[in-house]
Amino acid sequence: MPKADGQYPVIIFMHGSGGPSGVASSIYKKMEKWVSAGYADPAVVVLPEIKYLDSRDTTYGVFDFEEFVSLGRCKALVEYLKAPAKTAEEAWKNKIDVSNIDTIVGASMGASAALYAGITHPAIFKNVGAFSPSQLFYMPPSLGGDPNYHWTTDSAKLVFTDVEDAHLMIGYGKGEADQFSNVAPYGAANRYYSTINSNESNKNKFLMYKAPAKAADGTDLPHGYNVFYREFFCYLYYLKFGKMLDGNNAEDAALIEAAMGFGELPALNVLTGTVTLSGKAAYSFALKAIPSGYNCKESDIAYQWQRDGVDLSGETNYYHLIGAADVGHRLRCVVTDKTGAYTGSIVSAETDVFVKADGPVPPAGLTVTPCTTGLKNGIIHNVTAKMEYSASYDFSETTACTGTEITNLAPGTYFIRVAETEKVKPGGAVYVTVPELDPNLQIAKKALQLQDTIAINFKVPKSAISGKYHDPYVKVTQNNATETIADYKEEGDYLVFTYRVAPHQMGDVVTAVPYALNANGKKLMGETFTYSVAEYCYNMLAKEDYAGAQYATFRRLLVDILRYGDAAQQYVGYKTTELASRKLTSAQNAMGTDVSANVAYNSVKDQNYRTVNPSDSQAVIEKAALYLEAAVNVQFKFSASAPADLRVVITDNAECTNVIGEYPASAQQMDGGLYYVNADCLNAGQMRKTIYATVMKGDKKVSNTYRYSIESYAASKKDGGDGKLETLLDAMMRYGDSASDFANKK
Repeated sequence: MPKADGQYPVIIFMHGSGGPSGVASSIYKKMEKWVSAGYADPAVVVLPEIKYLDSRDTTYGVFDFEEFVSLGRCKALVEYLKAPAKTAEEAWKNKIDVSNIDTIVGASMGASAALYAGITHPAIFKNVGAFSPSQLFYMPPSLGGDPNYHWTTDSAKLVFTDVEDAHLMIGYGKGEADQFSNVAPYGAANRYYSTINSNESNKNKFLMYKAPAKAADGTDLPHGYNVFYREFFCYLYYLKFGKMLDGNNAEDAALIEAAMGFGELPALNVLTGTVTLSGKAAYSFALKAIPSGYNCKESDIAYQWQRDGVDLSGETNYYHLIGAADVGHRLRCVVTDKTGAYTGSIVSAETDVFVKADGPVPPAGLTVTPCTTGLKNGIIHNVTAKMEYSASYDFSETTACTGTEITNLAPGTYFIRVAETEKVKPGGAVYVTVPELDPNLQIAKKALQLQDTIAINFKVPKSAISGKYHDPYVKVTQNNATETIADYKEEGDYLVFTYRVAPHQMGDVVTAVPYALNANGKKLMGETFTYSVAEYCYNMLAKEDYAGAQYATFRRLLVDILRYGDAAQQYVGYKTTELASRKLTSAQNAMGTDVSANVAYNSVKDQNYRTVNPSDSQAVIEKAALYLEAAVNVQFKFSASAPADLRVVITDNAECTNVIGEYPASAQQMDGGLYYVNADCLNAGQMRKTIYATVMKGDKKVSNTYRYSIESYAASKKDGGDGKLETLLDAMMRYGDSASDFANKK
């Protein structure tokens, strides 16, 4: 019983067949020495006397130990210990920590009984120590035991507690082996150990302590308390430190013998070990302290985090969440023994000085409402309250954003970024120009190219530019992606800026804004214009001006181009619930090509339509295909040893003299060891047109001539097993036939 105040865990110690005589005083003296030296935790040791329980005329017989457990006396003993003291004689019970009665140990016959108690009451006993368990009291014959004395006939029942922090141990002394000649090699302990640990139902495995054959003074160590106490010391050490000593290890053996009184037992009063920090050193992540090699129990470790060597209030977990207050400082963790049994501390290395995390990328998707001339009414849209802006690139003066718009802006350039926080540096900046609005700088007309690659033509009047502005361009935005179109063609009174639309994006809204620079280089902006291919088609189909029979081919083309968009969406998996033709009425659908009629396909493909002399050959056109992301681009692939001064020439007559497209080496790119060009010299109405491709160097043909057509590609893929591709090709060819008919009609 510990002398100090407080409450302590209980260890139930089951004596051997020799009885408890002398055990109590011996245990007390030895534990007092071990606890004071720091090798064991203080505890209340309870020694129940096991005698004549079955009323048989035998002294401490096997059945007495078996029935002590099987008749429920172990469980009753635990319940008794948990019950409050009722008399003065029971005052000792006040020192029991009733929440910590979970350990049962025993020696010899008592060790076997402790094992029996462990499988009988696994919910009560998470710690079981068996010191040289007796051969007279173990397994049935099938497991190598004695046929008269056993406590189970089923190995599956040899199941102990499954809690994570269980401490299970069996011990034996080598000197015991000669006493148990009928059980080889080292007595019953080894038989218990191997049988129990081989049972897969046991979540936790027993550890084994192996005592030497002789003590430090040279005397033999036969079966008896001279071995049992060594095993008990090792078990208490295991409970405290979580590791098992080895009697065959010289250092451990010296410590054990000192604990038995053969030499001075050194005091364990200084905490030893190391602690390292692990984890990502970034905001919102945790640093973890990982102690190792410590000489106290893991459950006794106390943690204290420090910033620049000063304790952080409340930071006593094994982890620390890195926060803004850590910026500019260093962290470390100090580990101590919270029980006070060990002095000193283990200190981790300090971290580097924490700096703020890098800021986010520049904001995207910002749009502008321009100023009318001379007024301060420009607006930047799609900002957030986390951003800031400045008229200076170095943000020498900043203004915080307070909503989703920055208003009341004069014409000029503004720099915008995500603002700095306690944790994060300022983000990358993007600049936005707020121009003046010139109502004359506008997109006056729009048109759709239906026969060429599908495109929208935005027309700006020449009169809005001439004499006032230069370098006009149009910014087109589709799906938050913006493209600047600076190239234009002059058609009559207009500058025409062409924006190509992929087939699967016919239903997407396109936003266009015209810009130009004045004589001083100042940017001005026109009004925003929105459009889509589908909108154009629907508008044309709804106009009464195009209702007559003479416009039937035009209406057919409009419907077929929308159906082509549907097939392209399905093929690439793009907005398949918002198909381009979804707004067509039944009557309008009937205006398109009859989809029940099969599309006719012919192929003119001939890789070697013409060849060149081997001495002239510098390239070989090896493949031809269709570039399906565009409307009518044919892709030719060729191999060449020196492609830089070569070009691919496309002709449309059998003599290969009428050139309709040329593609120089600058347009060629590597692709699986081949070069390729995308030939866009055909329009939608020419999908059945035969073309001829030849690689040339100067005026000399240096490759085979490849005969091909868009129709040839479609024919090669027909009935190929790809249903979506076949649907796309059918829709494409119907669109091409409609475009051809429309061109001929005109």
